[in-house]
Amino acid sequence: MSYDLQLLNGDINFGPDGNPILVVDKEKLAQDIAKILITRQGSDLGSVQYGSKLQDALGQPFDFNILQTMIAKNVSEALVFLQSLQLVQGTKQSMSFQEVIGSVDAVAVSQPSFGRINIQLSVTTVGGLRTIFAFNLSR
Repeated sequence: MSYDLQLLNGDINFGPDGNPILVVDKEKLAQDIAKILITRQGSDLGSVQYGSKLQDALGQPFDFNILQTMIAKNVSEALVFLQSLQLVQGTKQSMSFQEVIGSVDAVAVSQPSFGRINIQLSVTTVGGLRTIFAFNLSR
């Protein structure tokens, strides 16, 4: 099973004992998804394909229906790339079935108020766990 350091508002989160908190399984998957979605594609010099183009879509003055389609496409592309990274990672270290994407079942985009975008993902892991993740973005 792999792990990552828990991030809170972009910083490493420490427990009361002063040690970094670790995330595993479903929590690691949620953090991996959040990280790839908020990272601007091309900004990671180690892998220029890592990230998404969500920031580019959010800054455009498109009709919401067009924006909705662009966001769903960008999210899907980022998650397919994350799946490929997980396959490579799985050859180098043990990963739990709860942290690896088996399929992306749905991507829904809504706009509850002007300037706010909600993204809801339904993901099934290779272990068969179907989970819904929700992310809020500002436009």
